[in-house]
Amino acid sequence: SGNLYPYKGISTMLDAAKLLPDIQFKFLGGNSLDIDALKQKKTYLNLTNVHVLGCVDFYKVPHYLFNSDLLILPPSLNHPSANFTSPVKLGEYLASETPILASDIPALVNFLSEEEVFFFRADDSKSLADMIIFIKNNIEIAKIKSKKGFQKALTMSYESKAQKIIDLSNSL
Repeated sequence: SGNLYPYKGISTMLDAAKLLPDIQFKFLGGNSLDIDALKQKKTYLNLTNVHVLGCVDFYKVPHYLFNSDLLILPPSLNHPSANFTSPVKLGEYLASETPILASDIPALVNFLSEEEVFFFRADDSKSLADMIIFIKNNIEIAKIKSKKGFQKALTMSYESKAQKIIDLSNSL
């Protein structure tokens, strides 16, 4: 879910979908140009397991997150944001208690741990596909990680962030 810009790892996901024809991939969000480009690429690659849902009302997003088997956060290493991104959707993903598979870009590796999420090599569709199969075959491990991820989400609330700022300012 979210934006469908190329640096968000869309091509990596499509290439992984090609390797995993029995796994269903759902893309949610994007602007009209990116949605059209994704649909064209899906058709060109003949990916019948890729579903481009486009934009949905915000209140419907949790339904998709909570009813997924796996949420993928695949930003590319080949973009400056790989060093500092802090995707809003990460908090939503963690709060859903759904297993998460994230690319190993510096910003995500520095914020998350293997206790909370699974990682794959950024921009590597084979690594992504392999990890999807690993998670599918190790659902109990995935459930444990997703519960720890939920605990991490609690530290990401606006109240928690505000308290950290107050605590920091009081220590100056």
